[in-house]
Amino acid sequence: MKVGGQFTAASSVGALRVLGTQPEKLAGVEALSDVASTPDGGFTALVTPATPFGSQPIAARVVTERADESGASLRVHGRRGPHVIDVELAISFVEAPEGTVVRWEADVWVRGPAASVGQRVALDVARRAIGDLLVSSAACA
Repeated sequence: MKVGGQFTAASSVGALRVLGTQPEKLAGVEALSDVASTPDGGFTALVTPATPFGSQPIAARVVTERADESGASLRVHGRRGPHVIDVELAISFVEAPEGTVVRWEADVWVRGPAASVGQRVALDVARRAIGDLLVSSAACA
């Protein structure tokens, strides 16, 4: 399924790009814990997005495929028991007088028992979880 969104961050493009190379800065994001860099330049974290189903921590691995002044491409693999979530996330940055306009689009695949959740419910949960996480991450820049 495809989801996307847009928001304006108070930070500059440069400050936002640093988040991809210094994931320890993401430790301030409420939905993230146990953030740790990996040798390949990515990071792992326990992600606990706000969902209508309550607290559902997901062990995630994030790999940056591309990062430059125009944006970034990330690959995310998450697991919670038998449930698997894979995300290909494209983020674009556009400088604006009030900071940076951040646009994002994601392809999301849900596998395992969680895949049986209605597509409309999964779509809304994914859009909100990814959007909230990006906004909170940008606030740490």
